[in-house]
Amino acid sequence: RVHSGCIVVPTLLALAEDQGGVSGRAFLAALAVGIEMHARFGMAYVQSLADGWHPTPLFGTLAASLAGAHLLGADARTMRNALGFAVHQTGGSIQSAYDGVMSKRIGAGFAARDAVTSALFAIDGLSGIQAALEGPAGFFRLHARGAVDPAVLTDQLGSVWRIAEYSFKPYPACRCSHSAIGVAIDLHHEGVRDDAIERIEIGLGEANWKLVGSPCEASRDSVVHAQFNAAYSVARALIDGRVGPRSYDRPAITEPRVVRLAERTVVSIDPDIPANAIAPVTVRMQLHDGRTIERQASAIKGSPDAPMSEREVIEKLVGCLDYGMDASPAAAKALADVVLGIDAVPDVGRAIVAAFPG
Repeated sequence: RVHSGCIVVPTLLALAEDQGGVSGRAFLAALAVGIEMHARFGMAYVQSLADGWHPTPLFGTLAASLAGAHLLGADARTMRNALGFAVHQTGGSIQSAYDGVMSKRIGAGFAARDAVTSALFAIDGLSGIQAALEGPAGFFRLHARGAVDPAVLTDQLGSVWRIAEYSFKPYPACRCSHSAIGVAIDLHHEGVRDDAIERIEIGLGEANWKLVGSPCEASRDSVVHAQFNAAYSVARALIDGRVGPRSYDRPAITEPRVVRLAERTVVSIDPDIPANAIAPVTVRMQLHDGRTIERQASAIKGSPDAPMSEREVIEKLVGCLDYGMDASPAAAKALADVVLGIDAVPDVGRAIVAAFPG
């Protein structure tokens, strides 16, 4: 349940630009270190979300500090110091998501900032916590309260890659809603329309339900609430047949037609779905004519079980840069070309900055 790109990538881009002359191969090696360790930290402490942590920044500061130190040529002792500084700073409450506030998004920025600081302090020779993970006041005891499997961090490290288990997100909403969004998009293309629906019931695992299962409250006029609300996301997907950045923008998040359908949608815990399962969902629609439509999904688009194509990933990039920066498709694709050939780039910081729109 970690999002690595939003922390490890900006950490390494900042350091590569500052350092200068970082090759594409060196950048990719450091990226592999950070993303692999981010996954392993998340797997070592699997109940972090249930315990109230936001796993992305909680583990992201740790993983990105190691990636950053690796990029800067750190030896083992220096890597340990970087990790020590990271543990001294790491945090991230999931309450921001429950409250639907912008600090949820900024948490990834905090983590990247702290990872950069940790790597630079260590490279400059400052000493960080030495027993950062396993000490009596280390990460395992203070943050995880002992509910951790440390062996996961090093088991077959370097020969079995957890990177291959990552997913790309096709929709700019909480991943906990993605299976339900996919079902709704499919039903739209099959001809199901909102005015035919009396009620929608969505069943999720407990952990997913805690994040996205609350009733849709359009009166909050909160973008983050909409992103973390399965009822809104399914209503939007069913009506539009697609979901993109503008689906979670104002005034779309309070569009009456969508809100009315979201208010006829109930999200609950499905006891047949394992509590921590991300992908499974059940969707049941009761129609005005008495018919019932039931669907289940066990794989999320963008996951290793249902991967996005390179074309779909580039289309997402084009859409995001258009939405966020008014960038042309040509400018976005020029950046994509640099990234796709990054292993041959002699200076990553310079190349990415030069290719970035705006």
